[in-house]
Amino acid sequence: MNTNTVTLFGAILFISFCVSFTWGAAGMPRCPPCPGGECPEPDNCPHGKVTNYCGRKVCAKGPGEICGNGMFQMYGTCGEGMFCRCGRCIGCSLNTFECYDKTCI
Repeated sequence: MNTNTVTLFGAILFISFCVSFTWGAAGMPRCPPCPGGECPEPDNCPHGKVTNYCGRKVCAKGPGEICGNGMFQMYGTCGEGMFCRCGRCIGCSLNTFECYDKTCI
């Protein structure tokens, strides 16, 4: 290979890396800073607490509530006894014994 080919290949590789890194970072959710630097834990969570994608404790979702949306669970995580299917928490909450079992297509 001559030096022009190596230089061109290096430039293409560098540009490809920059573009893929930018697109990947744009798709990640942002974690806003907490007031005073410390995030308070929520109170009164009928379906329990879970840790969100920012590493913070939040209230778990209950039966029939909207949940999921990819690896970051941006719409929330279901509480114990339930799982997310078709964007809704399905099953029975082990905390309240409420159930939701609607099927989705």
